[in-house]
Amino acid sequence: MTEWLDARNIAIRHSASPRVLLSHAVRAAENYGIGRRYLSNFDCFHYAEAKTAGVPLLTLDNLLRATDIETQPPSVPTPDVIL
Repeated sequence: MTEWLDARNIAIRHSASPRVLLSHAVRAAENYGIGRRYLSNFDCFHYAEAKTAGVPLLTLDNLLRATDIETQPPSVPTPDVIL
């Protein structure tokens, strides 16, 4: 995998220490809930990574879009349904 990334000049970067990421993930779980019908553990770490990197969260998930972090795309397109 690293050879593939190197061949394409794609750098792996870490936005923060694991302790900072964990802190943001735990805060997301506390603020937005975790479990069924709430954020998953993965969602919390996805949120934490975007939060520490200072970048928008790439998601169409309505639960993540309801958090305090900017999301992309800005709105979720609704498909046209023909009955």
